Amino acid sequence: NGDLVAVEAILVIDPERGSDATLNALVLAPATRQTKLAKALSASALGSVTLLDAIEAGRAPLELLRDSLVRQRIGEKNPRVLALTSQLPDQSDETLRLIKERRAGFAGADRSFERGQVAFRNYCSVCHRIDGEGGAIGPNLDGVSVRGVDRLLEDILDPSRNVDPTFTVTTIRAVDGGVISGMGARVEGSEIVLIDTSGQLQRISEVDVLEQVHSRSSLMPAALGAQIASGDMYDLLEFLLAKRVGN
Repeated sequence: NGDLVAVEAILVIDPERGSDATLNALVLAPATRQTKLAKALSASALGSVTLLDAIEAGRAPLELLRDSLVRQRIGEKNPRVLALTSQLPDQSDETLRLIKERRAGFAGADRSFERGQVAFRNYCSVCHRIDGEGGAIGPNLDGVSVRGVDRLLEDILDPSRNVDPTFTVTTIRAVDGGVISGMGARVEGSEIVLIDTSGQLQRISEVDVLEQVHSRSSLMPAALGAQIASGDMYDLLEFLLAKRVGN
């Protein structure tokens, strides 16, 4: 709890700098620590606004608004809070149970870096890259070890909790009935450009767009992580935790 105490102290002395420090800490923290940081941040009016701004921008997880104290401090009837909480997906008890189960089994498991490398290739490399190996559909995982085992388990088993805004999904329905889903949607001239689920660049003229829907969900389905056998999961974690920047 040392880092949390330090952040709270900065929030008291210098709220603006403390808010920045808290948001930086949120980026890599596991769920329980994120909630504690959010509670500390929402204790002030400035911090509450900063937290809402970060959630709306995708810099902090929407899940933080499940905490009743965070909502109360910001304001239960705050229009921004109401709009955001309406987007909260149903919380899966099975996902929470599985995260807890895998965390409990990790310490005593027979883990192997080499087997973990194979697990990465089998389960992750289609979308993720590490040390130059793998796909580029999802985030690059170089240096991912800094997240620690708790956060890595959440990222794998509950992938929509913490989604980099760059990798949120946009679905476009065209006038002709066609549907395209992908990431990194942006406007170039008179076209909308995005990367589809196969990693291909897609372009569609703005005049041909009937509807454009932005989702806060990850392109990675939660079911994918749940399908990884416990032994493979522990080996995969062993591999990822060893992959520091420059290794």
